[in-house]
Order: sequence, then C-alpha cells, then structure tokens
Amino acid sequence: MSSVNDWLALGTVGMTAGSVILALIGVTMRKEDRHHVYLAMAITLIAATAYYAMLNNVGDIMVGGVTVQLARYVDWVVTTPLLLISLISIALPSGKSKNKMSLIWAVVGLDVYMIITGVIASLVNNDTRWYWYAFSCVALLGVVYMLYGTIMNESKKVAGKKISQLYTYVALYLSVLWAAYPVVWYLSGVGVNKISFASENYAYAVLDLLAKVGFGIVVLVSVSRLAASAKPKAGESTVEAASK
Repeated sequence: MSSVNDWLALGTVGMTAGSVILALIGVTMRKEDRHHVYLAMAITLIAATAYYAMLNNVGDIMVGGVTVQLARYVDWVVTTPLLLISLISIALPSGKSKNKMSLIWAVVGLDVYMIITGVIASLVNNDTRWYWYAFSCVALLGVVYMLYGTIMNESKKVAGKKISQLYTYVALYLSVLWAAYPVVWYLSGVGVNKISFASENYAYAVLDLLAKVGFGIVVLVSVSRLAASAKPKAGESTVEAASK
C-alpha cells in the first residue's frame, strides 16, 4: 500500500486534471447548458484545494492518537450540497416546479447535518461518537429518501419521462458511491480501527474522484447526448427542452 501522501497527491492531481477535463467537455456544450459545467468544475476545484491542504497537513488534528483531517470535512460540507444542487438542476428544470427551492433547502439541510454530525463523531474520543455516527447515517438515509422519493416524484410530475430517467441514472450513480463513505469511516481509525490511515485515504481518494470528477463527466456527457434528441431552441436549456 502506498503512503498517505501518495493518495493525497493522487487526489490533488486527479481533481485538478478532472477540472481540466470538465472544462474541455464544457467547451463543446451549448452555452445554455454550461451551468452544469460551472457546478461540476466548482466541485472539483474545491476538492483539489482540500486535497492540497491535506497533503500539507493543513487542518490535521490528533484525537485519541488518531489523525482527523478537518480539511476533508470542509470539502464535503461545501461540495456535497453542490452535488445535490447539480442533481436537482436535472430533475427539476427552471420554472417547472414551485417546490424546487424548498426541496433544495430540505435536502441540502439534511446533507449539511450529515457532514456536521460526522465531524463531531470524528472529534469525540469516547463511545458517544457512535450516537453521532448514527445521527449522520440517519441523515444520509433521509437524503436518499428525498432523492428517490420526494424529488423523483416531483420530477416525474413536472419534467416527464426523459428527464426523470436521466435523473434516476445520475442519482443512482452518486448514491451508490455515497453509501460507501460511512463504511470507510466505520472501518477507519476514528471508527473500529480495522484499516490503516493510508488505506482510509486511498478509499476516500478513489470515492471522491468517482463522486466528483466521475459524476461531473457523467452529467455533462448525459446532457450533451440528450441535446441531440431534445433539439432545444436558442436560449433554452436541454433539460428544459426535454421536459416538454
């Protein structure tokens, strides 16, 4: 197994390279669809900065002899809401849903609660950390429920079959990856300490690259392909055109 710094360097380089790839894909997209590009690139650039901070031990603290990387949680508390907003921007095209903003606030609120309780679980050096871990996992289940329940139902109602199918595809991609994060946390040093710090960083680096760079590529490529069949008019986004 490579060293911790090797995996953090991979995260830094991978997120930076991913930002370039997303920018190159974005150049080929219609200007009406480039808000998807801006969101995707914001996510990867923030993550690249966080990985660079961790590579230089910025924000690292010791709790009960275990290193907690606070920069990782700062990354997650900013980028995971942006990932959810990216999802909802596909599920609910502008002007199609009166409930769009309330749904965004609800799911982002649950998500931020999930990350904050995860941070507290990492900082508590006694058995109460498992209560905080449980709170975080329950919030994740709430996010998943909203993605596949409330938001999906709203998408089917206001955006139609093509958009709801695309939303289901990208939501499934992201949620499967997110389900692995609490497993890594549980096995890591702040949990039951069954994997090394290097293995923890390896797992998070791979998951982050797939959930951020990979997700961004999936969204941009999917929207570009949809544009070919939806044939949107000038000034109209592909998602809006496909929702008619």
